[in-house]
Amino acid sequence: MTTRPVVDLPLPALPGSARPVEGQDLPDELRQRLAVLADILLPGSETMPAAGAVDLAGVGIRQVLTSRPDLRAPLEAVVASSSEQDARDFLRCLRSHDPGGWATLTTCVTAGYYMRPAVRQALGYAGQEGRVVTADEFVSWVTDGLLDPVISRGPLVREAPA
Repeated sequence: MTTRPVVDLPLPALPGSARPVEGQDLPDELRQRLAVLADILLPGSETMPAAGAVDLAGVGIRQVLTSRPDLRAPLEAVVASSSEQDARDFLRCLRSHDPGGWATLTTCVTAGYYMRPAVRQALGYAGQEGRVVTADEFVSWVTDGLLDPVISRGPLVREAPA
């Protein structure tokens, strides 16, 4: 498989309730704390970069919060609540006692991580690409039996609610 270089393009601001990209940065103290938490969650390996190596707490979280501004307040609350504890102890406690907070933190951290170009490059993922499906490929789906269970089952019709 041939891989293309990953280009880090800025995300456009979303219309409506989303704030502009510049407004999605976390305050410095929260960003610094998030960087510590993210490095514990995603420490990196021989083949994958650590969260801190890809500016997850900066550009990565900005991309996440631009796409999902509804996660800003919950993320800020979770990260702010971590400031009085050792980061590792906080993560253990959060995971076992606050599933919603854990989900918010891990969703934002992993989403921001996998959007970073260095991570995508390490995975060999150049991004979504359009692929043309030819009529010949469709025929192979039918002749290979991929659709047999659907055809033998017959149509399923459900009445739409009025």
